[in-house]
Amino acid sequence: MKNLPVPDVAGLFPELRLFQDPTLARAVIRAWEQAISKGNFDHPERCHFLPREMGLSTRVSLVTHTKIVTELSLTMADILARNLPVQREMVLAGALLHDVGKLLEYAPAGEETIISKPGRRLNHRFTGASLCAEAGLPQEVVHIVYAHSEEGEIVTRSVEAVLVHHADFSHFQALRAALLGKSDED
Repeated sequence: MKNLPVPDVAGLFPELRLFQDPTLARAVIRAWEQAISKGNFDHPERCHFLPREMGLSTRVSLVTHTKIVTELSLTMADILARNLPVQREMVLAGALLHDVGKLLEYAPAGEETIISKPGRRLNHRFTGASLCAEAGLPQEVVHIVYAHSEEGEIVTRSVEAVLVHHADFSHFQALRAALLGKSDED
């Protein structure tokens, strides 16, 4: 563990105020604090959401990506909740934590972010789900974190995991299209 002070997670993610359940909010904070203390970055803002190996030149931070995915996930949850049972608190927790494992999977390399040597063996969906379980989060949240990425296709996703998965890939694919200069007119 590092001997550096852990950044104020509640300050990084004002979305935590949206929780109705303060115990769930504290567990989300605990998972982020564990990831920061065990991870490779002194501050989560210094971790880019995409590593250099992805071949896309972006400085979008993990924190910014997490906020975007959270907002997209909650918007979809609110719309779909008109006709489907959706556990909004689980969507909120899962969205805030979906990429928390990237602090362990990735490492800084100067101004860039790269995949760490351990990260080549255990990707962020595994390390993130482990951090969530260790922080005492409900299995529903652990499932969302584990199932949010493409590899999540190997399990049956809950409604909440589907929402976070699509929000995550919507941001990634839109960013990728913007960076590559693609549009619907191409």
